[in-house]
Amino acid sequence: MLELDNPCLDCRNKCCVVGLIGLMLSKEEYEAYFKKYEQSFLVIPEDKLVFLTARDGIICPYFEDRGCKIYDQRPFDCRLYPYQMRLAYETKEKIKFILHSRSDCPRKTNLLLPEAEAKALIMDFGRKVYGNKKIIVQNCDNLLARLTNKIEILLVKLFKVLGIVK
Repeated sequence: MLELDNPCLDCRNKCCVVGLIGLMLSKEEYEAYFKKYEQSFLVIPEDKLVFLTARDGIICPYFEDRGCKIYDQRPFDCRLYPYQMRLAYETKEKIKFILHSRSDCPRKTNLLLPEAEAKALIMDFGRKVYGNKKIIVQNCDNLLARLTNKIEILLVKLFKVLGIVK
Protein backbone atom coordinates (compact mmCIF):
# COMPACT_ATOMS: atom_id res chain seq x y z
CA MET A 1 0.00 0.00 0.00
CA LEU A 2 1.33 3.42 -0.91
CA GLU A 3 1.07 6.25 1.60
CA LEU A 4 -0.92 8.23 -0.97
CA ASP A 5 -3.56 5.47 -0.91
CA ASN A 6 -4.37 6.10 2.76
CA PRO A 7 -4.98 9.78 3.57
CA CYS A 8 -5.37 8.96 7.28
CA LEU A 9 -1.78 7.80 7.84
CA ASP A 10 -0.59 10.99 9.50
CA CYS A 11 -3.83 11.71 11.39
CA ARG A 12 -3.90 10.88 15.08
CA ASN A 13 -7.55 11.75 15.73
CA LYS A 14 -8.39 8.10 16.54
CA CYS A 15 -11.39 7.95 14.20
CA CYS A 16 -10.77 4.22 14.01
CA VAL A 17 -12.08 3.77 17.52
CA VAL A 18 -14.99 1.40 17.09
CA GLY A 19 -16.99 3.35 19.66
CA LEU A 20 -20.58 4.03 20.56
CA ILE A 21 -21.76 4.07 16.97
CA GLY A 22 -19.73 1.00 16.08
CA LEU A 23 -19.57 -0.82 12.79
CA MET A 24 -22.27 -2.45 10.71
CA LEU A 25 -20.80 -5.47 8.94
CA SER A 26 -21.98 -8.25 6.71
CA LYS A 27 -21.54 -11.66 8.32
CA GLU A 28 -18.72 -12.34 5.83
CA GLU A 29 -16.88 -9.15 6.82
CA TYR A 30 -17.25 -10.02 10.49
CA GLU A 31 -15.94 -13.57 9.98
CA ALA A 32 -13.03 -12.39 7.82
CA TYR A 33 -11.87 -9.44 9.93
CA PHE A 34 -13.28 -9.28 13.45
CA LYS A 35 -14.31 -12.71 14.73
CA LYS A 36 -10.81 -13.43 16.03
CA TYR A 37 -10.99 -10.19 18.07
CA GLU A 38 -14.54 -10.68 19.36
CA GLN A 39 -13.46 -10.52 23.03
CA SER A 40 -12.63 -6.83 22.44
CA PHE A 41 -16.12 -6.03 21.16
CA LEU A 42 -19.74 -6.13 22.07
CA VAL A 43 -20.98 -8.27 19.17
CA ILE A 44 -24.64 -8.00 18.21
CA PRO A 45 -25.48 -10.54 15.53
CA GLU A 46 -28.70 -10.02 13.62
CA ASP A 47 -30.27 -12.02 10.83
CA LYS A 48 -27.93 -10.84 8.07
CA LEU A 49 -25.73 -8.26 9.81
CA VAL A 50 -23.32 -8.05 12.70
CA PHE A 51 -23.00 -4.85 14.72
CA LEU A 52 -19.78 -4.21 16.63
CA THR A 53 -19.17 -1.78 19.44
CA ALA A 54 -15.80 -1.61 21.14
CA ARG A 55 -15.37 -2.43 24.78
CA ASP A 56 -13.49 0.30 26.68
CA GLY A 57 -12.99 2.48 23.58
CA ILE A 58 -10.54 0.11 21.95
CA ILE A 59 -9.05 1.25 18.68
CA CYS A 60 -9.69 -1.03 15.73
CA PRO A 61 -7.26 -3.97 15.88
CA TYR A 62 -6.15 -3.16 12.33
CA PHE A 63 -5.09 0.40 13.14
CA GLU A 64 -1.35 0.80 13.70
CA ASP A 65 1.17 3.64 13.72
CA ARG A 66 1.28 3.46 9.92
CA GLY A 67 -2.51 3.44 9.56
CA CYS A 68 -4.97 0.71 8.67
CA LYS A 69 -3.35 -2.68 7.94
CA ILE A 70 -6.31 -3.74 5.78
CA TYR A 71 -6.97 -0.37 4.13
CA ASP A 72 -7.39 -1.80 0.62
CA GLN A 73 -9.72 -4.58 1.84
CA ARG A 74 -11.49 -2.76 4.68
CA PRO A 75 -15.23 -3.35 5.31
CA PHE A 76 -17.91 -1.30 3.54
CA ASP A 77 -18.67 0.77 6.65
CA CYS A 78 -15.00 1.77 6.91
CA ARG A 79 -14.79 2.61 3.18
CA LEU A 80 -17.69 5.02 3.59
CA TYR A 81 -16.15 6.96 6.45
CA PRO A 82 -16.51 9.88 7.19
CA TYR A 83 -19.99 9.08 5.88
CA GLN A 84 -21.86 6.72 8.15
CA MET A 85 -24.59 4.27 7.20
CA ARG A 86 -27.34 2.92 9.41
CA LEU A 87 -30.08 0.44 8.74
CA ALA A 88 -33.39 2.30 8.95
CA TYR A 89 -35.76 -0.62 8.43
CA GLU A 90 -36.37 -3.85 6.57
CA THR A 91 -39.64 -5.08 5.10
CA LYS A 92 -40.37 -8.14 3.00
CA GLU A 93 -39.73 -6.19 -0.23
CA LYS A 94 -37.20 -3.51 0.67
CA ILE A 95 -34.35 -2.36 2.87
CA LYS A 96 -33.72 1.27 3.73
CA PHE A 97 -30.34 2.62 4.77
CA ILE A 98 -29.59 6.08 6.09
CA LEU A 99 -26.46 7.92 4.98
CA HIS A 100 -25.09 10.94 6.84
CA SER A 101 -21.82 12.80 7.23
CA ARG A 102 -22.14 13.92 10.85
CA SER A 103 -18.81 12.49 12.02
CA ASP A 104 -15.98 14.02 14.03
CA CYS A 105 -13.37 13.49 11.32
CA PRO A 106 -11.18 16.63 11.17
CA ARG A 107 -10.56 16.03 7.44
CA LYS A 108 -14.16 15.28 6.58
CA THR A 109 -14.53 17.91 3.86
CA ASN A 110 -11.52 16.49 1.99
CA LEU A 111 -12.34 12.82 2.51
CA LEU A 112 -16.06 12.59 1.76
CA LEU A 113 -16.81 10.61 -1.36
CA PRO A 114 -19.21 12.23 -3.78
CA GLU A 115 -22.69 11.44 -2.44
CA ALA A 116 -23.56 9.35 -5.52
CA GLU A 117 -20.48 7.16 -4.90
CA ALA A 118 -21.36 6.73 -1.23
CA LYS A 119 -24.91 5.74 -2.14
CA ALA A 120 -23.61 3.28 -4.75
CA LEU A 121 -21.32 1.71 -2.14
CA ILE A 122 -24.27 1.27 0.23
CA MET A 123 -26.34 -0.21 -2.61
CA ASP A 124 -23.52 -2.73 -3.23
CA PHE A 125 -23.43 -3.56 0.47
CA GLY A 126 -27.22 -3.95 0.52
CA ARG A 127 -27.22 -6.28 -2.48
CA LYS A 128 -24.41 -8.35 -0.99
CA VAL A 129 -26.26 -8.76 2.30
CA TYR A 130 -29.92 -8.80 1.20
CA GLY A 131 -29.83 -10.05 -2.37
CA ASN A 132 -32.61 -8.91 -4.67
CA LYS A 133 -34.61 -6.76 -2.25
CA LYS A 134 -35.14 -3.16 -3.26
CA ILE A 135 -32.41 -1.06 -1.64
CA ILE A 136 -33.20 2.53 -0.66
CA VAL A 137 -30.52 4.95 0.51
CA GLN A 138 -31.51 8.33 1.95
CA ASN A 139 -29.11 11.10 2.91
CA CYS A 140 -30.15 12.44 6.31
CA ASP A 141 -27.69 15.29 6.70
CA ASN A 142 -30.37 17.96 7.08
CA LEU A 143 -33.04 18.29 9.76
CA LEU A 144 -36.02 17.87 7.43
CA ALA A 145 -34.61 14.61 6.03
CA ARG A 146 -33.95 13.30 9.55
CA LEU A 147 -37.50 14.13 10.69
CA THR A 148 -39.05 12.63 7.55
CA ASN A 149 -37.02 9.48 8.02
CA LYS A 150 -38.01 9.14 11.71
CA ILE A 151 -41.67 9.46 10.77
CA GLU A 152 -41.27 6.85 8.01
CA ILE A 153 -39.55 4.43 10.42
CA LEU A 154 -42.34 4.87 12.97
CA LEU A 155 -44.97 4.26 10.30
CA VAL A 156 -43.23 1.10 9.08
CA LYS A 157 -43.06 -0.18 12.69
CA LEU A 158 -46.75 0.63 13.19
CA PHE A 159 -47.72 -1.07 9.92
CA LYS A 160 -45.72 -4.15 10.94
CA VAL A 161 -47.54 -4.30 14.29
CA LEU A 162 -50.88 -3.96 12.50
CA GLY A 163 -49.90 -6.65 10.00
CA ILE A 164 -50.16 -4.31 7.02
CA VAL A 165 -46.45 -4.68 6.15
CA LYS A 166 -44.22 -7.72 6.66
